[in-house]
Amino acid sequence: MFGIFDDQHATFDANRWPGSEYQMQSGAKFSSTGPRLECLTASLAGIKQRARVEITPNDIDEGGDFTVQDVQPDGTGMTVLMLIERDE
Repeated sequence: MFGIFDDQHATFDANRWPGSEYQMQSGAKFSSTGPRLECLTASLAGIKQRARVEITPNDIDEGGDFTVQDVQPDGTGMTVLMLIERDE
């Protein structure tokens, strides 16, 4: 599978999301500093939490061995896998 691997900081601001009036007033923000992989949903073939993902090193990042912490499809054919580095 091919995707975009990113381990930089990301922030999600619910006030910029067109949700319900209650959600707009909540002012909740989600911040993540963990690694993530964004790829085509069709290429994931039913991947689930706790699945093992190996990122092959390239010129930009070092790669590594990760576990899927969360699977977040965006409804447009793309999915973000929130990853945690494997200790083993």
